[in-house]
Amino acid sequence: MRPPLDAELCALLVKGEAVRLVDLASRLEREGFSAKPAGAIEDELRLQKEWFEQLFRNLPYGCVAMDPDSVIQSVNAAFVRIFQYQPEEIVGRKLHDVMIPEGLLKEAEFLSQITFEGGIANKESLRKSKDGRNVPVRIIGVPISIDGRIRSIFAIYEDISERLRYEADLKRAVTEKEVLMRELQHRVKNNFAVVASLLHIESDDIQDERAREVLDVSRHRIRALASLYDRLARTDSVNETDVQTYLQDLARSIMQICGAAARRIDLALDIQPLTLSIETVVPLGLIINELIVNALKHAFVGRDRGRISIRLRGESDRGVLDVEDDGVGMPETPRRPVKTQGSTLIELLAEQIAGRLTIRGRGGVKTRIEFPLASRRSVSPDLPDRT
Repeated sequence: MRPPLDAELCALLVKGEAVRLVDLASRLEREGFSAKPAGAIEDELRLQKEWFEQLFRNLPYGCVAMDPDSVIQSVNAAFVRIFQYQPEEIVGRKLHDVMIPEGLLKEAEFLSQITFEGGIANKESLRKSKDGRNVPVRIIGVPISIDGRIRSIFAIYEDISERLRYEADLKRAVTEKEVLMRELQHRVKNNFAVVASLLHIESDDIQDERAREVLDVSRHRIRALASLYDRLARTDSVNETDVQTYLQDLARSIMQICGAAARRIDLALDIQPLTLSIETVVPLGLIINELIVNALKHAFVGRDRGRISIRLRGESDRGVLDVEDDGVGMPETPRRPVKTQGSTLIELLAEQIAGRLTIRGRGGVKTRIEFPLASRRSVSPDLPDRT
């Protein structure tokens, strides 16, 4: 759009001839210029000036207009509220002489240099109020360029005191929570150790072999839970964990406690690094504990060596856990249906993760659990008994 033209300003020379302003206005209008009376232009300029002044006055952020020498020309109401200087107390003074705290002069000069070179400065820092307080503010420096020259600078100040107080309170609350969590973790870990030790002591004093076996199995279950809890306490997340290291450490620990090496029973592990929720990891750990203990107890009777294999992998939207031994296996037709505590626990744990449980007993026992990685599905357990 072409600029408006005031038809009453002066007579102009067109093509070397003096012409009447009326003729000039008509000619310029034909060429696309608009002719406005001087009064209309003055009204437009007055409205634009009033618009700018109201914007400057009513900005919710402190605003300072300065000349290229950093001399303050004007301040708005928000600036007075933040820094407590009245306009007559600060207008005409250099900004750096009034508001810059000790030690921050070079920073302020650097921000000014950015702005005077045509850039926009943006920095969180401190600026000094009339009563000497250092006010935390976000500073934005904006250059005003006219005809290719920097004519003025606007410095905008956002008081961030409330935000910093909130962040400090939040940080303090998080720190207190971390301290409480460490104390809780320490106590729970100690409780696991105490319960396991008590069961061990009790089993030493019990003559009945079946009762001692029950206590030992319970002790293994507690150790499985304690191992997972210890791992979670050393990670950043309390909702999920990488099962690879946990299940590997758990399986090796059970084999060691049960004396598998002395019986020449090997452990083969093929566990993918899957990140699973705690609601899934806890049952998986307990299932592996039950299956390893069960295999060490029953699979290698009369054998001088053996092998237990554990494999966990992710397939699309499901996980697959295989636990297999090369022991004596199970008879195709059990002599009598026996529902042991271990088999019942495995079935319940599989249901807990919405898994499908199958066991095959020919040529050793192979247990497979297929479970959803994201969604929960209906459960279809198929749990034969080892006799």
